[in-house]
Amino acid sequence: MRGLLSVLLLLSVALNVYLWQKQASAPVETRTDGHSYIRQENPPVSPAPTEAAPPTAPAPNRLSEYRQWLESGQYERLKEALNRALKASPLDAEMLLLEAELVLQTEPLSEAILHYYTLLDLPLAAEVHDKVNARITSLTSNAASQLRQNANWSLLAQFMEPLFQRMPTDYQYARWLAEAYAQQQKPTLTEDVLAALPATDPAVSRIRGLLVTVPASEDTADTRASDSTSSEAITIALERGRDQYFAHVRFASVPARLLFDTGASTTAITDSLYKALKRRSALPFIGNFTVNTAAGRIRAAMYEVPVLTFGPLRIEDTPVLVLPPSVLPNADGLLGMNVLRGYHFGIDQQKAALTLSPLKPN
Repeated sequence: MRGLLSVLLLLSVALNVYLWQKQASAPVETRTDGHSYIRQENPPVSPAPTEAAPPTAPAPNRLSEYRQWLESGQYERLKEALNRALKASPLDAEMLLLEAELVLQTEPLSEAILHYYTLLDLPLAAEVHDKVNARITSLTSNAASQLRQNANWSLLAQFMEPLFQRMPTDYQYARWLAEAYAQQQKPTLTEDVLAALPATDPAVSRIRGLLVTVPASEDTADTRASDSTSSEAITIALERGRDQYFAHVRFASVPARLLFDTGASTTAITDSLYKALKRRSALPFIGNFTVNTAAGRIRAAMYEVPVLTFGPLRIEDTPVLVLPPSVLPNADGLLGMNVLRGYHFGIDQQKAALTLSPLKPN
């Protein structure tokens, strides 16, 4: 019995040695990279490598939610969300355009337009670049038109200076900036900007002419009562304050009490009045500007008011700045000179009345 077990053990060892030698004799191939592997008759098929997936477009519901945040003024929340989204997909066109709209709502208009210019430097689709260019043109043209129509030359210059520095070969930027300087009687700055225009440009001689003749009504405000009143003169009662006068106006159907300020080039309203107007109808947004006030320099949003009524005057599409409540605690805003740009005016201090005489055309 013991002999039989010995024989079986020897047979088992011999079989294992045979199988080991057979496996060791399998052919071996060497790859060009120096690594070896055992060739198999039917090697397992590996799955084909997958290509990197392109950046995924934002989910429609998420993009819609972000736009709602923008419309409702949840700017910080939106900013954080966009930062995360653009970190994951830096060239997501929809998110980039939404970020540009956020900058438009929260930064000065010139900075917002400069931000749009940075999008043109990115490798985005041609239709996206077309959309950005159209937005730049719309924003600059609308703001420049409003500021020029209301003779707000200091704000126009402030708006155009960084844009002209960014695009010194843009002739329209040069025309607007040179005109703003000329209207403020700044000949050196005017000529510096006019040098960017062709000598044959008709705007060159027109703008230079502004340095020669400036109507007194556009240069300084005359607050003295006129010695004589023309037949076309208009008299509007004012409210006398301690050392100030207040004008009672209406923005559509909303009454307001505005401080009569001959030093303000643009009419301004408080944030509370703006909210009251916004509840009735949306006001077109023009952009943010940095303005000087009695409380110092502040950033204020400019909107377009469809109708402003002051006595018998009805002024349409008037730009107004929205000021924080702390700037004007005792009034609903300031009545700026853009409302009276077509008139000579004087104040009868005894009667607390404003006399307006239409300017005669040149």
